[in-house]
Order: sequence, then C-alpha cells, then structure tokens
Amino acid sequence: MIFLELSILFSTIIVSLFKVYSRHEINLLHAIIVNYITCVCVGLVMDPGIFEEFDFRGSEAKWCILFLGILFITGFNAVALTVKHFGMSIAAVFQKLPFVASGIFAVIAFREASGWLRWIGISLCILAVILSYKPSDSQGTSDHRWWHWMLPILTFGTGASIEILFLWINRQQLWSGSQLGLTALIFGLGGVFGLIFWLTRPLFTARTTHSTYRIQGKEILAGILLGIPNFYSIYFLFLLLDTGWDGSFIFPVNNIGILFLSGIVGLLIFRERLGRKNQLGLAVALIGMILVFLST
Repeated sequence: MIFLELSILFSTIIVSLFKVYSRHEINLLHAIIVNYITCVCVGLVMDPGIFEEFDFRGSEAKWCILFLGILFITGFNAVALTVKHFGMSIAAVFQKLPFVASGIFAVIAFREASGWLRWIGISLCILAVILSYKPSDSQGTSDHRWWHWMLPILTFGTGASIEILFLWINRQQLWSGSQLGLTALIFGLGGVFGLIFWLTRPLFTARTTHSTYRIQGKEILAGILLGIPNFYSIYFLFLLLDTGWDGSFIFPVNNIGILFLSGIVGLLIFRERLGRKNQLGLAVALIGMILVFLST
C-alpha cells in the first residue's frame, strides 16, 4: 500500500508544480523535454548499470514501450491544447476520467472480480471528477474549430491508453527487466519523441521565432524539479502493479487520490477557493475511494 501512497504523493507534487509554472509563464514544452532527460538521469543515479540489462529489440514489450513513448508526448500536447481552447478545469476532468476505461478493460480482459461495492465506488469516483469542475477555470478560446472538440477526447484517449498499456505489460509479463529500467526507458523514449516534435514544430506552425528553440534557465530548472517526482510517480505505480492488486482498484484509487490530495493542497497552500460543489466533490471522492478499498 505504501507504493500507492507514494505514487499519489509524487503525482500531486507534479500537479502543484504545474500550478506554479502557470503563474510564472514557463514554456511547458521546454520544461517537459528537460523533465524527460531528468527522469532518465534519476534512473541512472539509482542504478548506474540500468541500461546494461536491456535487450530492447528482443523484448516482447518493445512495441508497447515505443507506443508509450509516443503517447507521453502526445498526451502532454493534447492536455496543453485542451487548456488553451477549453480551460484548465475541462482539461483536468478529461485527464482524471481515463480510469473508467482502464478499470473496465481490467475487468473484461483479465476477469477481475467486480462486486457491486466496487462499481458503486467507481461511480462515486466519476461523480467526484465531475464535481471538481470549476467554471471559473474554464476560460478558453471562444472561437472553436471542428478539430478543437477532438482535443478533450484525445486527452482522455491517451490517458486511458497509457494506463491500459501499463496493465497489459504487467499482467502479460512482457517485461523481464527491472521496473526501474522500464520506467527510465519509457521516459527516455518520451524525451526522444519530444525532441523530434520540438525540432519539427516550426514545420507545422505559421510563425517561427527565436524563442521556439531558446530554452531559458527557468525552464531548465522547472524541468528538473518536474522530472524527479514524475519519475517516481510512474516507478511506484509499476511497483504497485507488481503487488498483484486489481487494475480496477489501482487506477480509480490512484486517480481520485491525486484529485483529493490536490484539492487539499490547493486549499491549504495555494489558498484556492472551493465552492460547495467542489467541497462536495472532495467528500464524494473520499467516500468513493473507501468503497473501492472495501471491495478488495
């Protein structure tokens, strides 16, 4: 259970850092790329021989891992564009809902036990995510093109795909190396695809400026501070999956735990105002998590 608590803690730190970065006009793409490099460095510090065990071409998980690398950078850009066009609150809702898809997948694909108590708990978790919506944080662009409406769906889809692939690799035992190595490899590939996207981005945009390629010192620092908790949030999630807990238990509790703790941090540290609906959402989140716990 300590792995679950640590994954929630480090993920909440990430959410808190993004709130800080939004106030200091940090270029998130630059910070994310530095973050991926930092994640690999964290893995190397923990085990300098981490890459010696790799037989990537011979690994049964290679295509899943490659796809995860693409999904990491795709998901980041989907969230960033969703925030831009629909606001932060809409993006947060579609970021937290993927546990519905991964939970259902775990029950169907791996025949996990799913009593009425767990389904009631998951339903309450979904309600908690909806109640977390803050209209005041939903100021996006008013002029929406048709493809803009695909962004929240893409945010949901990438998040669900990442969780499903995590579970698939674990349950099918496709990865024979350490979870430390798997975590570092996924982030390393995410960094490679992020660099490719960064270097080719001007080809797909109308405007290119010197700031497109210039990374400021504050963005490097932001990426380093982000990379450390980001690495451990995924690493402890992999360790949690190794314990044998059901995916339909892990993903709802992990996501709603982040939502609940982030709300408390926002209230106590960032002095955010929570309306009655948001306060009800935190209470419902807590009840939902308890019911899912009791269903195990």
